[in-house]
Amino acid sequence: MSIAIEDWDAIEDWDFDDYNIEELWRHGISDADVLAMADSEHVLVLLNKGSRAGVYRLIGRDNKGRLITVVVTPSALGYGVWRPVTGWRSTVAEERQWRKNWQ
Repeated sequence: MSIAIEDWDAIEDWDFDDYNIEELWRHGISDADVLAMADSEHVLVLLNKGSRAGVYRLIGRDNKGRLITVVVTPSALGYGVWRPVTGWRSTVAEERQWRKNWQ
């Protein structure tokens, strides 16, 4: 199940640190790419039941126009703070999910 997000205010801040920035960079994604994607039209997807509770995929366009997928989870820093776990260029299936909601 996916939800198109226009004004999702649940993200008030981001929990970036050396570990998740390095993990994102391994996949060619910067923290600026994540912030741009979150500010664009994106889709929120709750991961399958077998995954940890509260883990989502955000799918949207970054500041380079690429469609990217970022796995996020609520941060221990408080309500509205989200921690990117990893990310990648969106797969064909993820792109289809995004297009279904936004085009």
